Amino acid sequence: MLGIYLVIDVVVRGVTDLGEAGYQQSSLIVELLTQSWLAVPVILVLWAGVVWRTGSFNLHWPGFERGWSFRLPVGVAIASITWWFSTYDYNLFFDQGHWIDRAALIVLAGLAIWRPVFTVPWILVAATIMNQFFYPIGGYSLAEQFQLVRVVELFVASMLIRLVIGRWRNADYLLALICLLAAGFLLPGVGKLRLGWHAIGAHVELNLFSAYGNGWLGGLSFDSIATFLRALRPLAWPMLIGTAIIELGVVFILWGRRTLILWLGLFVALHLGVMALTGIFFWRWIAFEVALLVFLLRDRLVSVLPIFTWAHALLATGLIVVSPLWAMPVNLAWLDSPVTYSYRFVATDANGTTALLPPQFFRPYDYQFSLGAFDYLSDDRPLFPHFWGDVSDRPILEEVYEASSAVEILELESKYGTVLFDEARAADLDRFVQTHVLIWNERGSPDLGWRLLQAPAQLWTINPDSYTGDGPIESVAVWRVLLYWDGDEYQEIRTTQIRDITVGARP
Repeated sequence: MLGIYLVIDVVVRGVTDLGEAGYQQSSLIVELLTQSWLAVPVILVLWAGVVWRTGSFNLHWPGFERGWSFRLPVGVAIASITWWFSTYDYNLFFDQGHWIDRAALIVLAGLAIWRPVFTVPWILVAATIMNQFFYPIGGYSLAEQFQLVRVVELFVASMLIRLVIGRWRNADYLLALICLLAAGFLLPGVGKLRLGWHAIGAHVELNLFSAYGNGWLGGLSFDSIATFLRALRPLAWPMLIGTAIIELGVVFILWGRRTLILWLGLFVALHLGVMALTGIFFWRWIAFEVALLVFLLRDRLVSVLPIFTWAHALLATGLIVVSPLWAMPVNLAWLDSPVTYSYRFVATDANGTTALLPPQFFRPYDYQFSLGAFDYLSDDRPLFPHFWGDVSDRPILEEVYEASSAVEILELESKYGTVLFDEARAADLDRFVQTHVLIWNERGSPDLGWRLLQAPAQLWTINPDSYTGDGPIESVAVWRVLLYWDGDEYQEIRTTQIRDITVGARP
């Protein structure tokens, strides 16, 4: 099953990235069929042949052992991905809404929840739509979204076995599914251990410091955030130890029925804690984990599933340990730093009014603007090796922790910093901002009704002083702010304009 799943995953990732030119087309499905050099049509024809040959078009979810119950977690994965990728804002950079493709995704999601054979075309359309957000500026992460697609890929692998040999064991799929979920926690735990997260001391509260610099809880004053940071400091070690137990202890998730239920609950608690500290809302995974809990507890199913033997426990532990080879989780591990960079985009309109453009202005690319990973824009100043509050070079970070003033931080920046300017990436950002703002000047923001239909954002920011004018916006200035938390006071050490982007007019 895992072998078939890996083939499916490689093929899906290989054929569904259409490139920048492909996403400029009005129909992504037509472009997918055209670009794939018959790969996708052949996949669909072969799949239709298998379904027809086995007489499985009318295969219902109850046709699987515990099929009615399995439809709940798989259906939640399908529904959450469909919600997000069918209701995002009009893509101003490509000047395309891809409305037909979004409608097709919704229809295929409904069909997949009705008949499991439709999960195959759903995967292809969902992956194609989501890949557009890598262009043109990169910095987009599918760590959360694509892992849920892999939940469905894993189901397709098990379903293919069911169609070919006429037998489907729910224990096989459930064990692999739980290992896939666990993989997303183990790798970050091991990554933190390798970085020396425990050895350098507990500074988990600094997640809030970095997130605030990028807009989370932006309505609060510096003094209010400083109060929260001081209050969180005594909780840093308990938070560190608790996170390590959840992430590293996940190898034992199938060592008992109660252990499985406990760890699923701990996953939800960890996600909620991350949300409170950073504004990163893993709502899709919370929904999936809750659905999995309901699936297991419904009719006391957890009591009768044949996956709680020593053989299954050892197999699960082995699969989780080697999960980077097959589950491809993302290593979300870093060392928390009391220094961070914040990038702010300020518009100047035709009336000479200037105001902040929050990440939400750049939807559906607000993820990249919330992270603020724009270190490549500056060609004249060395910067700390940094990403959203992360300085993962321990010797540098140890000296940063020992600093006691803004002057010392600036000295360390000059001593250890690196010029990170990337001319090609900077030009891509200029092109993106120019195009996005130009078409925004013509179309304006989506109405409130459309925004109410959208799924919750993954990265939450609150910017009360953001741009509210009617435009047209004529230029966008990029400012970099160096932020520092000295243990008692939140400081903006330096604010520098690093780029000025003229919007111009449509040619």
